[in-house]
Amino acid sequence: MTTVRIDTTRIGGLALVRFVQRSIDGSRATWDARRDRPWMAFTAVPLAMTASALVGIWWTWLPLLCCACVWSRAWQWSWLLTLQLGIVGAEWSYVGATCLAQWPDLRIFVGMIWASIPLALAMAGIANREYHNLPERGWKL
Repeated sequence: MTTVRIDTTRIGGLALVRFVQRSIDGSRATWDARRDRPWMAFTAVPLAMTASALVGIWWTWLPLLCCACVWSRAWQWSWLLTLQLGIVGAEWSYVGATCLAQWPDLRIFVGMIWASIPLALAMAGIANREYHNLPERGWKL
């Protein structure tokens, strides 16, 4: 009795290589076709960073920053702005919570001061936009 042996490792290996190559090509096409999601990158991620800082789960900041990079592909330094927004939000939350704990009788006063900080930052941003949007101000080439 004779047995016939067929070498299937070469055929299977070739199919595996084609499968991997198609998967890589599909992943590249999906990666290149992704949309920008600036709201997610600049609002949702910093809020999640603030919440995770308050709870003390600091290790989540790195995956959140990676998500911000993926969601804002038009600008490669977006992760730095997202990190800054997360730090400012976490610090604002810590200061507010600490002040409320230190002075529980002055909740209205502490709340007014605490709410004035983001209002002041928003007003500074608006003034900065107005200043730099004027045609006579800006980069002179």
